[in-house]
Amino acid sequence: MERASPCTVAFQFLEDNEVKPISEYLPPGSASFYVPARKIRALFGNNIDGLTLENIFLCPCMQCEKDGGPVQERETHFNKLREEELRGDYALIYALLIYIHRPGLIRKFQLYERKLQGTEYLNEASFEVFHREQIDRFHTMQRRVLDTQYNFLVRKLTTHSDITTISKKELLPIKEDTKPKGEGSFAEVRCFEFQDDEYRCRNFGEVGLPLSRRFTI
Repeated sequence: MERASPCTVAFQFLEDNEVKPISEYLPPGSASFYVPARKIRALFGNNIDGLTLENIFLCPCMQCEKDGGPVQERETHFNKLREEELRGDYALIYALLIYIHRPGLIRKFQLYERKLQGTEYLNEASFEVFHREQIDRFHTMQRRVLDTQYNFLVRKLTTHSDITTISKKELLPIKEDTKPKGEGSFAEVRCFEFQDDEYRCRNFGEVGLPLSRRFTI
């Protein structure tokens, strides 16, 4: 049996680690799942079934060669600095490109400094710099990146003194109680827990010590 390509193995790992928020009140059209950042770090940590970051970067499959160039040419561009960038600032966009089966494009995203960080999502204008490049099925790739970015860049919930509005396409990494805790003047009050504490700032919901794990919305 033919062995799967490194980018396919990496995709399977990401798909196997999808997490679905549990909430009845997320807006229609919001992302239906997310891949926790800790799982992405694990993928790029050279500890997954012998798969290494270098293996993925030098994947010899047809699409990776079409997008990223021949393996021999890519070998000259894989160095300590690029490895650090792929594990750091570019980890989320690289994981996204793996997920949509276009990881060979990562060097172009690095060249034009297109990445996912904080609450900075990409938009159509972010792709204007790519028009000078000859990218296979460019518009399909662009649409898939724009649609899939919310599955990889998940906002960390922080405290605010004012009401904060987030895009209806974003998700909240929460597990919401099925029954309401009570009813306020304008809406029901429900308790929820974070599915992953990585997306909760340290003082979120802080009403005393120790910090509570359950919150209300």
